[in-house]
Amino acid sequence: MIGHVNSVIHPVFRTGTCQVQSFRIKPEDTAVIQGQTAILKCAVDNMRGELLWTKDGFALGYGRDLGGFPRYSVTGSEAMGENDLMIRSVELSDDATFQCQILPFEDHPGLRASAVLDVLIPPDQPQIEGSSNGSIVKVPYQQESLSMTCLSTNGKPASEIKWYRNDELMNPEEHSIVYTVEVLADKRQNAKSILTFKPREEDNEATFKCETIHKALTRPLETMVMLSVMHPPNEPEITGYTNGQVIQTNHTLKLVCVARGGNPLAQVYWYKNGQGLDFSYDFGGNKAENDLTFLVEPTDNEAVYRCEASNLVTPEPLFAEVKLTVQFPPKKVMISGQEHAKAGETIKLKCETSISNPPAVISWFSRGRLIDSIITSTKPSPKGGFITTSEIEVTLTSNDDQVVYQCNGNNEALGLGAMDTISLKVVYPPGQPTITGYTEGREVTAGQIQSMTCQSMGGNPPATLTWWKGNEQLQAVSTRNFGLVSSQVSFILKPDDNGAEYRCNATNPATAKPLLAKVTLQVNFPPKSLDITVRPKKGRVGEKLTLTCKSASSNPASTVYWVKDGDKLPKGIDKGQVDADFGGKSSVNVLELVPTVEDNGEIYACNAENILIEQAVSDAVTLNILYKPVFPADAAKQYDITEFQQGSINLTASGNPGKLKYTWFRHSQKIIPGSRRRRDIEISHFKQDGGVLEIENITREDTGTYIIMASNTEGSTNHTIVINVQYAAQITRVSQNVLADKDADAKLECVVNANPLDASHITWSRDGYNMSRTQTEFDATGSRSVLIIPSVVKEDSGLFVCVADNGIGESHETSAQLIVKYAPEIDKTPTYGKAAADKGATATLICKAEGAPDVTIKWKRNDVPLDLTGTKYSTESKKPGLVQYESYLLIHNTTKLDYGQYECIATNDLGEDSHMITLDGTSKPDAPFDLQVVEATPTSITLSWKPGFDGGSTQRFQVRYLEVGQLEGHKYADVVPVGATIYTIIGLKPATEYVMDIRAINKLGESGYQPHPLNAKSAMLSEQQADEVPLIIILVVSIIGMILLGLNVLLILFFIRRRRKKLEKDEGSSITNTVEMYNAPTLTDDSKSIATYDRRSFDDYQDDYGKPFDDDDELRRFLGPSAYGTMDAMGPYKGPEYYGPNTNEYSPPPGANKMPPYRDDIYMNDKMAPESVYGQPLPPLPGGYPSSSLPRAPPGGYPDDDDDYTDQLRKMQMSLNGPMLVPSSHTGLDNVDGHPAGPPVPSRNYAPADVPRYTAPPGGTAYGSLPRSQDPLPTSSEDMRGHLV
Repeated sequence: MIGHVNSVIHPVFRTGTCQVQSFRIKPEDTAVIQGQTAILKCAVDNMRGELLWTKDGFALGYGRDLGGFPRYSVTGSEAMGENDLMIRSVELSDDATFQCQILPFEDHPGLRASAVLDVLIPPDQPQIEGSSNGSIVKVPYQQESLSMTCLSTNGKPASEIKWYRNDELMNPEEHSIVYTVEVLADKRQNAKSILTFKPREEDNEATFKCETIHKALTRPLETMVMLSVMHPPNEPEITGYTNGQVIQTNHTLKLVCVARGGNPLAQVYWYKNGQGLDFSYDFGGNKAENDLTFLVEPTDNEAVYRCEASNLVTPEPLFAEVKLTVQFPPKKVMISGQEHAKAGETIKLKCETSISNPPAVISWFSRGRLIDSIITSTKPSPKGGFITTSEIEVTLTSNDDQVVYQCNGNNEALGLGAMDTISLKVVYPPGQPTITGYTEGREVTAGQIQSMTCQSMGGNPPATLTWWKGNEQLQAVSTRNFGLVSSQVSFILKPDDNGAEYRCNATNPATAKPLLAKVTLQVNFPPKSLDITVRPKKGRVGEKLTLTCKSASSNPASTVYWVKDGDKLPKGIDKGQVDADFGGKSSVNVLELVPTVEDNGEIYACNAENILIEQAVSDAVTLNILYKPVFPADAAKQYDITEFQQGSINLTASGNPGKLKYTWFRHSQKIIPGSRRRRDIEISHFKQDGGVLEIENITREDTGTYIIMASNTEGSTNHTIVINVQYAAQITRVSQNVLADKDADAKLECVVNANPLDASHITWSRDGYNMSRTQTEFDATGSRSVLIIPSVVKEDSGLFVCVADNGIGESHETSAQLIVKYAPEIDKTPTYGKAAADKGATATLICKAEGAPDVTIKWKRNDVPLDLTGTKYSTESKKPGLVQYESYLLIHNTTKLDYGQYECIATNDLGEDSHMITLDGTSKPDAPFDLQVVEATPTSITLSWKPGFDGGSTQRFQVRYLEVGQLEGHKYADVVPVGATIYTIIGLKPATEYVMDIRAINKLGESGYQPHPLNAKSAMLSEQQADEVPLIIILVVSIIGMILLGLNVLLILFFIRRRRKKLEKDEGSSITNTVEMYNAPTLTDDSKSIATYDRRSFDDYQDDYGKPFDDDDELRRFLGPSAYGTMDAMGPYKGPEYYGPNTNEYSPPPGANKMPPYRDDIYMNDKMAPESVYGQPLPPLPGGYPSSSLPRAPPGGYPDDDDDYTDQLRKMQMSLNGPMLVPSSHTGLDNVDGHPAGPPVPSRNYAPADVPRYTAPPGGTAYGSLPRSQDPLPTSSEDMRGHLV
């Protein structure tokens, strides 16, 4: 209590007063935007009472804890009396009156102060009703008033709305603007502003903008539309032609119609004489234009071309029009009249012009003289212009033969016209015609080609010959040779040519009637057709049928007979001949027969043959024999159909008439189709189509005998079938929980419903069980299979699976449980031999047992049964399996006295078993045991184990593994989920053996690892897995390879070009560089070449010669200096023992300095001292030896593969910043601090095959013997090649 008082009066000491509590800061009305944070301040001096914030009178919570409102919290310093209410993510529901209350405390009165929180909600984007932002509002110019409504919705408070025209504010006092507000149920408000005005022409393309202003917005929102005031265009104007202007045909005329102004711009169309002509036009620049270009034709004379302009607001189209005046001459003149006449006759000639404007004038001429016409007339043409006609009369004399008359038609206004002529002839008759090509009385055969020629001599003009057959004129070919005219006719002879008369007529203008010649043909022909009749038309089986065959006309008469199946029938009766068409004869033959069913549809053929000309005709008749229905002889008696499938039974019968009626019966009851009678039955999934029965979703109940009856007007026939519905096997009953005594025979029964069903359709199985020791019996009557397990033992207990499968649908399986009786057996694994619990906790002891029949589990301690009626002990029992039993002993409020051993006793009719379980305090877990490999793959191993005692708390497991052969570097894996007893280790190497073990961990510590670790090996990769390379890798490698190949090609091209330029530049000076390796040798052609090459790089040799130097083994090595250099400073030769056992003995020639043999391990390197490339010490250089010397050799020397040496050499030379230690060939090493120098090295980059080596000149002192070769040095100049090998 003292502590409480001190905590209460603590603020008094801090403020230094004893006043009662009072507000220092009262909450004030606050406006905040939705989603932001609001703070209502409330500060109290001398605060004693408890804080309470309310919302609209509802208490939010006492004190500073407002846990029921996650967005609400009280902030500020409690010691300073700051009780500010902070509201995060303000919502519309927070719009309310909040009150800060300080409850009274002892002498301190209560305090209250209210404030309103106004939640501001920004409005939606404003909208102008009926228009989207930036759209165009079209209005006709005649409209008196236009209203635009702007809406600003869902704001709080309502938005202020302003209107702008072309960005200028529209004052409500000067314009009709009505503003209203609609309050919604959730306190939001919709604002509406209606602007009303009369649209004017200057309002066209004006923008009207609605702007909304709101407290929750940082800037106004707006939407706008553009006003389009529609007005008509001006009247159209036509240019390109003026009324009254004369134009000619074939003139290209361009009429341009322009309509200016209007909104929208006008549509401009062309019409000709009221018919639409051109509806395409161009517009822009405040005008619309339609250009009409055409070639003037005669029909354009007096034609009215009209241009119409209109838009959406023109009540009628505005128009302008022109009427064309077109002049044109006649295109042609035609003379008509008789061209032939006898002397003394008078004929009329008529001349007519084509259309012309103005009308043409006609003039006649003959023999150079103008001839007066007797009649001249002019008439208008519906195609435009006028047609002029003129006639003259001419009387012919014997001297007027071939006189020419000419008619001219001229358009005098244009000076153009046309003409035509005619030649008149005086005529006399031709000679009598004659016919050749056929002689009267000669027989010809139909189908052959017959040709005849008619000839006539003389006549003026020559005769016109025509061929005729009766009144039919024939096509013929006429020729004229001087005064002889011939006409030939050819045709195919037909039966109607027999006795036909063919004549030839010869005529000309001088013949009053035709002159003629004629012949009559005699033609043999076969019959064209046959007429077969059947009496009666529809025969019946067993009734007489008569077939009559009559041939068409034949000359001479034909022979008629009957044929069936290609064989001539002898039974026909010849009835003789009668007269027929074209002077021929018709023959008749009759066949009588008694038909059978097989004769229906049989074909009987009749042949008529003209024996003289060996031609015949054939026809046939198909018999129509009526008979009652007959089912096919091979129709099935039984149909097997799978249940729930669809089946089709086709029992279509034959019969005549072919319209058959089918009726189905089952057990003497008609099913479908037909009207239902008392004994009829309906099967909805049976559908009938003629003799085909379609069955959908058939069921086993449809099995049975069915009769189909087919009938027609001749009778009916029945056919009986059996529908056998086959269905999948279904196990209907199986033995459950069969108890069997040990060593007795056990029987399991499985009853199956199936069709078909036999012994092979029912099988028994059990995983991991030897089924060969079992027997099966099949009872077909009972549709059951009996599994017999002889002399059962405990291990025979378990599930036996009965599988029924007759090949229809899916198999069905059900398990039968066999339980062999045996005495109880308790699980005595270490997991259940211990239990643990802390003092005061509840301990749980687990006893698991199995046995059959039922097992009872009891608990004892110190041989005394536990009292389960009190509060100390209780048990719980479970039966997880048929023969598995579990008992849980719960010891409540565990004390030290409860620790010790407890006995679990399991009993049944066959015996009992017991197990001691030790209860102790919680401890570290025991180690897991029975670690095994479940599965191994090339990259993973799956383990399983059994957990040890968990120590009384939850345990987890940790696996560690190490590759066999390694002494350290174990890898660890924590098993998840916690408590799992199987785990897969991944990321292993294929075909690799590992040592694996496991331990358990709980909150009190870790168990040890199991005593004997497990050795496990990952699987080997299969050939397919080893060869598989992901496609993406192949693609990436291929692409990178192609890129690198391309870069290499570009680099090669670049260096080739650069090298060629360098060679061209150095070509003039290269020969002056001599080899100064020796004492001025004679400059031969070879040495010139070598000196030139000495300045090139190795790549030059490669490109110019196509191959590197020959001796790849020696190219990187330097021999000792020649006798021409100063060698005394190098010291005397120390003998082979100084240089090691691998050096080669060499005896220098007399007078030469002794030099050590060549050593394989001497290279130029970065640290040349104390031994140089010559095997002798060199004085140190100032600053040490530069790093630009040749690369250091590895131990044992460089291998034959020179790539490593080449790479180091190139990298070293590319990084040079100063001169090389080994100078170019013209300087040598003589100038290095005055020390003697060795052979000069050409100044260039070297590849492995390009590093030079030197030999003494002929007669000189050699530096040493060559490695791996005892051959003498070359002595001829041809072998020396400038001493650069």
